[in-house]
Amino acid sequence: MTPIPNYVLMIGDIDIAARTIAREAGNEPWEGQVAVAEVLINRVRIALANGKGKAQVDDHCIAAACLRRLQFSAWNLNDPNRAKAMAMTGADPWYRKAEKAFMEAWLNGSDLTRGATNYFTTKRPSYAASWPPAWAKRMRHTVTIGAHEFYA
Repeated sequence: MTPIPNYVLMIGDIDIAARTIAREAGNEPWEGQVAVAEVLINRVRIALANGKGKAQVDDHCIAAACLRRLQFSAWNLNDPNRAKAMAMTGADPWYRKAEKAFMEAWLNGSDLTRGATNYFTTKRPSYAASWPPAWAKRMRHTVTIGAHEFYA
């Protein structure tokens, strides 16, 4: 059973998820990488359930959830991790580990994040005007894994 009913996982989903996880959580322990993968899955599962399966929802697939504007810093136009994510190949050890983390999250079905759809790093980035992010005040903290705080 897949974590998203009636969802067909595409190779592009796996590729973009691996690039996202590698650049967002590549320095995190294994559980931290799996947790970021679970956030991607939770976003799509919830979006499709709320949108009754319609493709118009923002997070209609894993790749769209990853690439949506300003959602994951690794894909922000001004973030140096964007170029690194785009340059990765399947031979890159970070890519391979992140791909395995995503597939574990997909196949395992457990959720270390307790339903989280968002997270932020515990270390304030130099570019951040305020920390923690304002959205965190409107959400419920679910768990801390590695250097990430997860929210639902």
